[in-house]
Amino acid sequence: MIISLKMVGNFPTRQTNLAEHIPIFRGFHIKLHDGTIENIFKNNPRCPIDTDKVIHTISDSWFYARFDIYARSQTLICTTDIVQAIKYKSEDGSLGKITLIDPYKVIYSENVRDFLECSHEIDNPSEEKVHECLQSKNFQCVSDINSISSSFKGEIMIDCKEYYLHNI
Repeated sequence: MIISLKMVGNFPTRQTNLAEHIPIFRGFHIKLHDGTIENIFKNNPRCPIDTDKVIHTISDSWFYARFDIYARSQTLICTTDIVQAIKYKSEDGSLGKITLIDPYKVIYSENVRDFLECSHEIDNPSEEKVHECLQSKNFQCVSDINSISSSFKGEIMIDCKEYYLHNI
């Protein structure tokens, strides 16, 4: 693992390259250049593309109630599986390897490879059905990505202000 310091204002902050532990990937719909990227969803929450809007809204509230994070609308949704990331990259978009920049938190479930699997499990979504499904998945929130098993392959929701993107 490589750790370097990045200056934020007058204060250094840890920037961690996790290539040796857990690689993080994301497929983008647009082309982006290598560098530090602001998490645009913090100020402009995402609207779901593939997830039912009712499930999205109820899930977002559920995550906020548990972790104080709007995980479906304000996080950077990534994966530890490059094949999964490729599926979300558009023809003209970027495929990126993500390096986390402190501070950040990661929400994930060892039982969820892709959140779409959760949404497909719910017929006629209601608050009760969505909460029941999410509760059964045992989502966790960690402030150190290294606490996640290196064998984990699946979606992670990263609450951060910025991250480093390296196109691959």
